[in-house]
Amino acid sequence: MQSRSDTFDSYVVTEWKHYHALKFPGTPVLSQLFHKWRHHIFFRKMEREQARHTICLKHQNVQSLVEEVQLAHERHESFKLYQMISKHCPRVRSKRIHLKGEDGKFLTPMEETAALSYPSLPAPDIPCTVTELEGAIARIPSTKAVPHCFAPPFFGNHRPPFLA
Repeated sequence: MQSRSDTFDSYVVTEWKHYHALKFPGTPVLSQLFHKWRHHIFFRKMEREQARHTICLKHQNVQSLVEEVQLAHERHESFKLYQMISKHCPRVRSKRIHLKGEDGKFLTPMEETAALSYPSLPAPDIPCTVTELEGAIARIPSTKAVPHCFAPPFFGNHRPPFLA
């Protein structure tokens, strides 16, 4: 008895036999035209069925994954959840940071090391006093949206901890 994958493999082989029969050069007679037309119809039909079958398999895989995750969630198996997430989610590679020189060109690894080891930039001067900075921070509305990498604005008349 053939397994399901063997049946599908023979189906795909048959599909591509129709394709090769369609593309095989022959004499331009009416009977050849009908044979090529027949192969074209069978190939297109099998191609659509294969696409439907592939979509069905993808849906089955997603459904089985959801059932596994649901079961792990109900059993409070956090490690199993972590394993499934790390197995099925795409991995995001971190991009390498390239430093540029004064001329705008990328530095070589040796130049990057030298630039990081021996910074040649002067320390920035602070153009205001602590009280001016405190007043400016106090004037920021508490509903002001800020990027996630910055601290939120302070509420009320509370003094920021770094100015205390």
